[in-house]
Amino acid sequence: MGTERHDDLIRDQFTKQADPFAQKMAAPDRLRFPVLRDLTRVTADDVILDVACGPGLVACAFAEVARHVTGLDLTPAMLDRARRLQTERGLTNVTWELGDIYHLPYADGAFPLVVTRYSFHHLTDPAAALQEMARVCAPNGRVCVIDTVVSRACAEAFNTVERFRDPSHTQALSPEDLAGLFRAAGLTEVETATYQIEWEVEEQLRASAPEPGAADQFRAALRADVGRNALGLQAHLAGDELRYAYTNLAVVGWKRDGEG
Repeated sequence: MGTERHDDLIRDQFTKQADPFAQKMAAPDRLRFPVLRDLTRVTADDVILDVACGPGLVACAFAEVARHVTGLDLTPAMLDRARRLQTERGLTNVTWELGDIYHLPYADGAFPLVVTRYSFHHLTDPAAALQEMARVCAPNGRVCVIDTVVSRACAEAFNTVERFRDPSHTQALSPEDLAGLFRAAGLTEVETATYQIEWEVEEQLRASAPEPGAADQFRAALRADVGRNALGLQAHLAGDELRYAYTNLAVVGWKRDGEG
């Protein structure tokens, strides 16, 4: 599938998911902002770009610390949800813009901190996206990517099952491959933080927009993996609930003078 067609699929999925995605990810134990704050070393002087900002959860959290945050997303419905969150929190130092992660409409070196969360597993070319993020990062600034990761051994099975739930999913990278993209983009002094977020299957499906029949395939695959972990999702039963966990990796790298 070409990039333009896949972008259309992303818009369709996240127009449907705008409100439920914002609601399901808003809890502090799912946002995990202290991890991002500490890893990025954000300061009150920072001007930040949040790429593929979705409903604005990360952008608004950073705006409570930084001087200004720009949130950019491909999906108008997500930006509408982000504006609502900004109003709810009374923030005046956030700007929202419609745009494409592969063609950021900003000058080279415009932002001391460039971040994105949960976007790379939707991309057809994450390496190109990271190169573009590095381009708009200021010298001696930093770039941060937070995304779901999976071991190389589980990747094929994981990606197949995740597409049942979300057809805009392309592939989750391994921790090694995601860190490798940072080195290829000329970003150095790479640091990482890993954490897990657990979900109950029905809760997750209610906040998703699977194709007809795909929700049943997702349930069946998770249930079949209990006690096996071939998907890398640690599927397990908790009473009558079928639960599983995504592994999330936050990676930050620095763009030193002359790099990137």
